[in-house]
Amino acid sequence: MSNAARWRSRWSRSVGLAAFLAVMGVGCGRSGSGGSSSDGWLEDARYDRKAMLLDLAAEVVRPEVAGFRQDAAALAAAVSAWRKAGAAADGRDAAQSAWQAAWQRWQRLEVFQFGPAAMDSHAMRDRIYGWPVVSACAVDQGAAACDPSAACDAAAALPNRKGLDALEFLLFRDSAEHECPGPAAPKDWAGWSEAERWQRRAAWADAVAVDLVAAADALDQAWRADGGDYVSVLEHAGESGSAFPSLREAINHFTDALFYLDTETKTMKVGQPAGIAGNACGIFGEPCLLALESRWAWANKAAILANLEAFATVVKGRPLAAGGRGPGVAAWLRAIDAAALADTLESQVDAAIAAVTAIPGELDEALQGAADGAGRKAVQAAYDALVELMRTMKTQLLTTLGLDLPDAAAADAD
Repeated sequence: MSNAARWRSRWSRSVGLAAFLAVMGVGCGRSGSGGSSSDGWLEDARYDRKAMLLDLAAEVVRPEVAGFRQDAAALAAAVSAWRKAGAAADGRDAAQSAWQAAWQRWQRLEVFQFGPAAMDSHAMRDRIYGWPVVSACAVDQGAAACDPSAACDAAAALPNRKGLDALEFLLFRDSAEHECPGPAAPKDWAGWSEAERWQRRAAWADAVAVDLVAAADALDQAWRADGGDYVSVLEHAGESGSAFPSLREAINHFTDALFYLDTETKTMKVGQPAGIAGNACGIFGEPCLLALESRWAWANKAAILANLEAFATVVKGRPLAAGGRGPGVAAWLRAIDAAALADTLESQVDAAIAAVTAIPGELDEALQGAADGAGRKAVQAAYDALVELMRTMKTQLLTTLGLDLPDAAAADAD
């Protein structure tokens, strides 16, 4: 039986929703106080909250997952072509472009780490994109162990040497020198010619891309209506034997994932490189380029904007072909007489997007400017805009909607 067939069997509706919960791990180990259908939360009929959740899941997340599966396949084909063409350092343009497309879509999906992407402590997500545990040295060790004349297998490799982040290093690193400190230097690397080093990197990139496609396919199958059909799990929330004992639990599982914008986007992608938050350099008040998410393709600003765009879709609802918006959090707020909060939330999302867009050049370029220059001031303004947005999420939004705050977000002082 193929891997895809085994996955389809594993996630078949025939296993029943209770078994699906046991496998998925969804709804388990939640950080908040939970809730049930007897707490009065379900009786508020002013807004169809289940319709909102299902629309976002079926019309936003599921198509993005399917699109990423296509992007991953295109990336794997481009990497394979690069390898077959001789793996020269200057022949990676098509593969780099394919990586950019896959990266951009995945950055939107980073904000939607719930359900299949969250199972087994986010194992599926980490297989696709292991940041921040990526290690350039570990990637080169994987390349060194990959014989270009044989078929390498990345399936069993740790997340720090495979996934989109490993492919970034392999496709955008210009030097053929390895990235390891002396004691960890890959065996025989110094004795190989530059051409052989690139051949080994290309062979490892090929194996990593194949594994990425397998992971993307597994995630896609978990969401597909003819596969795991995760949308139906959300649809049955609150029913006897379902994965979620209440609709409130299901929506809380979804909103927990949105706090990626707080812990990862705000703090790790902006605050740490800017020296506003503790970072890998151990310094405050000065930039730490080692803390940047993308240090080879320099795609940091694009990643932050993609995170914000995904978050904005949840707030405003997806754009409809006929005009207007689908159901979203702002519409929910207006339905329960919290229009002022809806307006504030929408304006803060727009302000955060505008502030990130206003950063001159790439994030690393802005941070390397003068301390009193426009670049660093723009990064600080972007961070401040994210702080304001997430403060509204923590102090007003969830309370107004009757939802719980994740423990990780509650511990953040911002």
